[in-house]
Amino acid sequence: GELKPKFNQTPEHVTVTAGNKAILPCTVEFLGDHTVIWSNPRKTLISHADRRMLDDHRISVERPYIKEWNLHIRDVRHNDSGTYKCEINTDPIQAKLVTLSVLVPPMIISRYSSDLVVKEEGETAELICNVTGIPAPNVTWYKRNYRQGKNHREQIGLEGGILLIHNVSRFCDDIYDCFVDNGVSPAVSKAIRVEVQYAPEVILTNRRIGQRRGKETILECTIYAHPQSITVWKRNGQKISQKGDKYSIEAYEDQENRMVTLSLRIMDLDDNDFGAYTCEGSNPLGRDSEDMILYGTYPAVY
Repeated sequence: GELKPKFNQTPEHVTVTAGNKAILPCTVEFLGDHTVIWSNPRKTLISHADRRMLDDHRISVERPYIKEWNLHIRDVRHNDSGTYKCEINTDPIQAKLVTLSVLVPPMIISRYSSDLVVKEEGETAELICNVTGIPAPNVTWYKRNYRQGKNHREQIGLEGGILLIHNVSRFCDDIYDCFVDNGVSPAVSKAIRVEVQYAPEVILTNRRIGQRRGKETILECTIYAHPQSITVWKRNGQKISQKGDKYSIEAYEDQENRMVTLSLRIMDLDDNDFGAYTCEGSNPLGRDSEDMILYGTYPAVY
């Protein structure tokens, strides 16, 4: 008697990364004059013997050996996933199922992710890293602490596509990275800038300074603010401007650290110059000021 067709043992699960070629194996012994047909997960007929029945040029039936009827899918996509059926038209029909899993490397969808997040102190910053990938990727968050130099990066927050920073302070002003990985290479990451705005804070290194008549002195104050503040020295409520040979004002900006140092040089001191001077900073979020006392000193008399 004639031997009945039967399937050989071949893998029933195939896993491929998107973009590569998937080979779904089907090996038949003793086919005789029967026919092998493949159908896809949507139950559509793909091939009849080695002829392709679908208008999809990525698909072919390849037969390196006489018993093999392997289904090749080039440039495989995620929507090719599912269970395919290799059948022999015996009576009853024999079928072998092969399940295709397509892995997709992680991707960050930039237009739905954060780039620059600007908040005032006390508000909540929401950083979004919108990701896709199969299996679903893990998202881990890092803060660079870039002002401290290289290699100060620290992991922060919980895993997931959204990082919430509650009650932000100026110390949250930094670059953050979301790192996205699902075990399918390559992993990807994105940098998100967080800018924190706050009212000025005026800091004096010393509150009292003494100098002799006829000499000169420099009063100095530092103002931290973002956005940058308008900074002035005042005397008796009036703004001091560079005038003549009396005053010279210099501002040194350190935008990276959101600070301005304002120095007031007073030349040729006389009694009218002694007293209180006010350093003031103001921006749209508020103002701050501190007073410094300049007093006269007298040469020691021996």
